[in-house]
Amino acid sequence: MWELSENLEVTYFGISASFIQSCINEKIHPGEKFDLSKIKSIGSTGSPLSVDCFDWISTEIGEHVLINSCSGVLIYVLLLLVLLQLFRYIWVPSIKITWS
Repeated sequence: MWELSENLEVTYFGISASFIQSCINEKIHPGEKFDLSKIKSIGSTGSPLSVDCFDWISTEIGEHVLINSCSGVLIYVLLLLVLLQLFRYIWVPSIKITWS
């Protein structure tokens, strides 16, 4: 994965928390072997990242990398908000949903 990221000059890298944890457990140091400076942001989903994972990304990939860790619950909340908007426009136009 890290070699592919270097070769394709990936700027947004999506992975799972378990992948990062495996890299930590196996003592993998991708920044020593590959040029990952093009990666600007890492997205992780499935399960929340531990503090160790945040530290590992910062140390091994770079302090410049923005980290987006979201668990499955967030996806359901966003889906619910979209459905509420659809409900508002299709079935009940008199209900007002305000966003603050």
